[in-house]
Amino acid sequence: MKPKRTHVIARTLLLSLAIVAATFTVLLASDLLTGEIIPKSYPGGIVPTAPELRAMTVRTRGNADFPSAPNLSAKALRGQLDAIADFAAEYGYNAVFFEAAPECDALYRSSVLPSSAYLTGEQGSFAFFDPLGYLVDECKERGIQVYAVVNPYAVASGGLAASSPAAKNPGWVKNGVLDPSEPGVQKLAGKVVSELTANYDIAGVVLSGVDSGVFDDVEDYASCVAKTAGHAHDSLKHKDSQRLGLVVSGGAVGGEAARDLFSAPLGSGDLDFVVPTFDGVSLDELPALLSGWQALCEAKGAAYYPLHGADDASAFSHGIDNSLWLERQSGAGGIVISNYSALDTESRTAAYTLFAAFSQKEPAGMPDLSYQKTLTIGRPAEPVTADPSWGTYYIMGTSDPSQPLLFEGRELERSSEGLWGVLVDVAYGSNTYTFTQGGISRTAAITRSYPSETTTISTIVKSSAYPASSEAVLAGQLLKLSCTAPG
Repeated sequence: MKPKRTHVIARTLLLSLAIVAATFTVLLASDLLTGEIIPKSYPGGIVPTAPELRAMTVRTRGNADFPSAPNLSAKALRGQLDAIADFAAEYGYNAVFFEAAPECDALYRSSVLPSSAYLTGEQGSFAFFDPLGYLVDECKERGIQVYAVVNPYAVASGGLAASSPAAKNPGWVKNGVLDPSEPGVQKLAGKVVSELTANYDIAGVVLSGVDSGVFDDVEDYASCVAKTAGHAHDSLKHKDSQRLGLVVSGGAVGGEAARDLFSAPLGSGDLDFVVPTFDGVSLDELPALLSGWQALCEAKGAAYYPLHGADDASAFSHGIDNSLWLERQSGAGGIVISNYSALDTESRTAAYTLFAAFSQKEPAGMPDLSYQKTLTIGRPAEPVTADPSWGTYYIMGTSDPSQPLLFEGRELERSSEGLWGVLVDVAYGSNTYTFTQGGISRTAAITRSYPSETTTISTIVKSSAYPASSEAVLAGQLLKLSCTAPG
């Protein structure tokens, strides 16, 4: 062999070894070779829906909740998704609403939409990591459902990939969004739902972002939403275990000016549940709205899960806690809390208070607080002897709310359930007080003891002052303060 050729072969071998060594060094420094790679197995199938859904939203648009920044390593993305799944399990959530298609782009493996710029840094760039797939697996291991949230009309304001449906069909884009009246846009939602429900063990898809003022000028917009929902529901791959939901304004039920985007798809059976938003609704308004949602969804065989925004600043006002109590009484199937970043704070105040609200259960041994709506005197239930200092006594009882209740010839005011109470003067000696209703009479007997023989005192003592303890007086009446002085 010629010396020159030998040197060439030697240099080639050395260069190859150097490349292999450099590659191994890079892999070792990366998160691809951080130890023994052991394939992890996850439970199969779709996690069933709990009797009471408690869902937490995870927003990806604008990197609001996940990922914390674009173009992170797979190791960093796994860490953030692990934290989300752990947080949900720790604080009582049994479902995660993950924004999988925020702006006509994807945070999952899609053949319909380009990868999201919020994941890769540039829309359409190759994504080495599948966030939705990883989250679904980790949540399945914890018994938590995952719903893919899809905004069917939103589109990125710039940097569209050539593969984007919005870039391929520029006529679909109007006023910065996909035109809801365009049949291709409506069918696109079905294609997205099809690949999501076919390729991932998700519990369903939630259509979000449709109830916005940006669509006020769209002709027959409610019909456009209904058609979009129809395509989406028809595309569910496992209709026995996967469901379709829609986020709308909770004030739309019974509100004259509110837009009704849900009645048509509910009526056609295309919606399995509705997520009405109740932020800004007072507790006084809430019972009537909840009653309307309960009647509507029961008639259509659908569920409804009210959505509330959480934050630490308002946690101790217990607004969501009170709403949750009312919602449980009104047949709501659960609650949706927005959003992960607002809950996973340094103090986690809202997270703790909501976890406590989730955990509240009505004790099995609760006393029976029901009562007969007939004329009875509950206080005093038996004749009573009062202390000499008792110049008044508050008599209480029940009655038939449909008939007037009379005392000393006058009608008493009562609650709508017939509960009543009256403050009476008590003279020394025996006193009787008679109440009548519908020919029936009930009498309370109170004996006020006479004061003992008066003796002089040399100093003011506790019993010298009146009142010596907390005393109640009706509005508009006088309360006489007194004190017995030394003789």
